[in-house]
Amino acid sequence: MTTARILGLGFLSALLSQGCMESPAVHSPDLTAPPKTDISAASLDSAPAILTTELTQATEGVTYRRAPGVAEAILAAGGTAPLQVSATGLPSGLTIDEDTGILSGIPAPGMAGSHAVDVVVTDANGQTAQATLSLEVVAPRALGSSGTVGVEPEGSPITDALTVFVIGEDGRAHEGAGVRVRKNGVEYVPAREALTDAEGRAYFTGLGLDGVSDTVDVTANGAGLSNATMAQVNASLVTLLVPGYPVPLPRGSASATWDAQAGGFIMTGGRGSGANQPTGCLNDTVALTSVATGTWEEWAVPGLSAPAAPPARVGGAFQYRGSGISVLFGGESCTGSKLSDTWQFNSATRTWQQVGAPGPSARSGAAVTASPVSGSILLFGGTSGTGSQGGLFVNNELWSHAQGWAKLSPTGTLPTARAFAAAALDTSSGLMWICGGASGAPIGADLATCSTYNRSTNAWASAPSLPAVRRGGLMAYRPGAGMYLFGGTSNGAARNDLLRFSAGAWTTVTAQGAAGSPPSSGGVKLETDPTTGDLVLLTGTGAVWTFDGTAWQRATSSSAAETVTLSGTISGGVTSGFSGATIWVVAPTGFSATTFYVGLTGGVASYKLTGVPAGVPLSVYAYYESGGLYSHKDVGEVGPLVADTTLDIALEPGPLATTTTTGTLVPPADWPAFINARYARGVRLQSGLPAQPNGPPESTGGTSRTFSATYIPASAPATQAVSLEATVVGASLCETLTTWVYNPPAGAVGAVALPDGIRGVAPGLSECGTGTVPTVAEGAYQLTAPAGTELISVRRGARGMSWDWVHLSQAQAGAQAFDFPQPSTLAPSRPAPSGQGTAWEVTANVFEPGSGFRYEQFESANLRPTSTARSHPRGFVRQ
Repeated sequence: MTTARILGLGFLSALLSQGCMESPAVHSPDLTAPPKTDISAASLDSAPAILTTELTQATEGVTYRRAPGVAEAILAAGGTAPLQVSATGLPSGLTIDEDTGILSGIPAPGMAGSHAVDVVVTDANGQTAQATLSLEVVAPRALGSSGTVGVEPEGSPITDALTVFVIGEDGRAHEGAGVRVRKNGVEYVPAREALTDAEGRAYFTGLGLDGVSDTVDVTANGAGLSNATMAQVNASLVTLLVPGYPVPLPRGSASATWDAQAGGFIMTGGRGSGANQPTGCLNDTVALTSVATGTWEEWAVPGLSAPAAPPARVGGAFQYRGSGISVLFGGESCTGSKLSDTWQFNSATRTWQQVGAPGPSARSGAAVTASPVSGSILLFGGTSGTGSQGGLFVNNELWSHAQGWAKLSPTGTLPTARAFAAAALDTSSGLMWICGGASGAPIGADLATCSTYNRSTNAWASAPSLPAVRRGGLMAYRPGAGMYLFGGTSNGAARNDLLRFSAGAWTTVTAQGAAGSPPSSGGVKLETDPTTGDLVLLTGTGAVWTFDGTAWQRATSSSAAETVTLSGTISGGVTSGFSGATIWVVAPTGFSATTFYVGLTGGVASYKLTGVPAGVPLSVYAYYESGGLYSHKDVGEVGPLVADTTLDIALEPGPLATTTTTGTLVPPADWPAFINARYARGVRLQSGLPAQPNGPPESTGGTSRTFSATYIPASAPATQAVSLEATVVGASLCETLTTWVYNPPAGAVGAVALPDGIRGVAPGLSECGTGTVPTVAEGAYQLTAPAGTELISVRRGARGMSWDWVHLSQAQAGAQAFDFPQPSTLAPSRPAPSGQGTAWEVTANVFEPGSGFRYEQFESANLRPTSTARSHPRGFVRQ
């Protein structure tokens, strides 16, 4: 008689019959078997046999198990107890328990591949059984957006090892990013930090966590990146999607000059125009350190208070004076008031200093050039009017600045008063040129006339006019070749042609719209590189173009964001009457952009979307209105795009059937009767993508609480929802609340409650309030989250300008405090300097019970909260 024995009988019998499931609250990979027990009274004389025929796939950096809470083991039967098992060929990091046959451990990085594991089982009589089993180990993979993986066998709770991926908004890996971790809110000593590899991965071991309640905060930072933190994580795989923090920040109406001592452009001011950033006026200072590669450095961060840097502005006049000193004058504040202050920037010390001597009156749009007199500059014209005053109030004054301002009184034929003229110094003749611009009558008509100023004779003279009127052109003199003028606008149409004045006449060098030319908008400054003699064009995105006399060439590695333009025609609309189309483009990384409303003439229109991320798949959807919703087109997946792309959209024949959902919105009890803005609209949802509206918004304000949303119902695999959003703006409350009705019915849905708002926000005051922004020592951030909150996201940055840190963590309803961890010292980090005006904004994600959301395993692209509560930026000035 032979009695079968199974290896590790006491443990493995239970494993086979009950699954050996751990308590859900326990996350320990140390699944050890009880002591060996010989329960047989008979001798086992048969040879042992190996029952296991295949092994569960393993993942580098992840605790090895068969299933959540279930160990992988080599099973054997027969033989004489006790049985012993050995295995060779295991990947580094895995071991086998000879008594129980349990395989345990964490496969080390670099172990991906197929491993031939030779197993030998030996019984008490020395009889053996042998088998070769294949163990497949795979490398961990980043999620498509931020999130965690903490459920085996895909992941595990953290005990010793943690794998962190850092990806960008295009979904691609960030190599060389710094990653730092801390345990339970306390920094390790010494700090635990590492740089990501070519796959965007950083790997940590020896973290000393209990696998149950211990958590880590993971922070990533680096050049051209915002800082990003995912806090309170108990998972073995973490993906951080880190938004770009480009240097320079994208902007319009900036001021720039070529610093001969620094050997490149210096740029300051302008209005922020980056995607997903606040739109405010900037006061940072950035320097182009290499024309060839388009490499920039940030010399003064945004948001600093005077006297550290000039107040934020647009349209200031900025000109290099010599000896490493550049002068900034005037412009317009973010609130629209004209400025008359003067500042000097020293590129050697990278510092600003205000010059208090009287100068020109407040104005923006003045033309400025170097002067033939060493160490001085010339400033002409400008406007003292504001947009609310209608026409431009322009002048033709001429000022000189050396150690201070002096108003000149030239003779000759004075130029017509104007603003936004192109200007440059002809270094061969010493003449200051001005061309084009906008007059003051009737409402700023564009000009084509040119004039020259001779400093030696203090006299103006007329010069040949441009071929056509334009304002905002950029002009530079190229020695031996003549005066050049690029771009500007002609009667509102942006231009990118290049003109040249030589031998007494203007000629066209590169025509409007010529292939290979710089974009027709966003130009900031045109200069001549004294080293190469090439023209150098700077745009508001930081892109750098050079012209060698024959063709334009963009810098080989610009620091500008990697984006493309998507454009084309949309057709299929009705041929008469008022109608228009709305096009939405979204990406898995959270990108969302729209044309809003494009009017169709004769059933056809052109559209254009700029700033679309390159290298990431896109979903394109369009709907069309003609006296109500009429038609649509689900284009589906487009891209990933690698260059500017034309996409023509043909609408489906209409009219199509629509659905209307109505109801009553119930705001929080502490909201005022008057609601500043309220929106209801249908949206379509697809896995891994942001919502795409499939109908226009109902937009109202005031005291009404009823809502109505009409939409073209989503087709599978997309699902339908109705988004309801309301905003209050006041001294005591400044917030936006949103809720979603998933799979809504046609007709009435009754009362739909908005979540409670976020309360107790500190430090700082609401930017919607009228109080003075406080100066405080930055410490713990505090808030009280509404009922049902399970996840909060926070953005922080220079107030009204840019976000430099994103922070994600689990949260529950009620009061809580948190801080921003230390970033890695291994990679450049966004600074938080004293004196910086700071804003922060927090969003609480509310999930209804049973939604299935788990912080230890989620991907942000697939979040479907019941509602969100967003507190608008709160401001303070750092001490």
